[in-house]
Amino acid sequence: MDIDKYYACLMLGLRVGELGRENDISPRSFLAAGAGYPDAYKPTADLIAGLLVDAEIRRNNINAQDRDQIESETVKLLQPRSAMGLSDKGIELLNRYAARGFEYLKSELSAPRRLEVFLIEYGRVWDGIHT
Repeated sequence: MDIDKYYACLMLGLRVGELGRENDISPRSFLAAGAGYPDAYKPTADLIAGLLVDAEIRRNNINAQDRDQIESETVKLLQPRSAMGLSDKGIELLNRYAARGFEYLKSELSAPRRLEVFLIEYGRVWDGIHT
């Protein structure tokens, strides 16, 4: 799997705050429980986990002042002893956010042929999302 493509889609999905459909996820193209992040992404594990928790709090309309609900949500998503620091549920949701990000990106831009064009278009799509 090309983690950079996954990560780009994941960031969009988390920013949009919507989940992709479960049947859009194939085991070969998404993160698998127990696999861990590739070395280049290991330093971002805590950031990704935090963004997931934040997206789920927003998606579930949890009041930012309700510490009990936030703690409950966090416990469902995180597993500090796992390879990625996420529970199986957290990994499933992460993959669904990435699937939604892919669908969103696909709907917003044509197929650029060069990386530099893609990066400019990705930035435009990113800026167009209102959270």
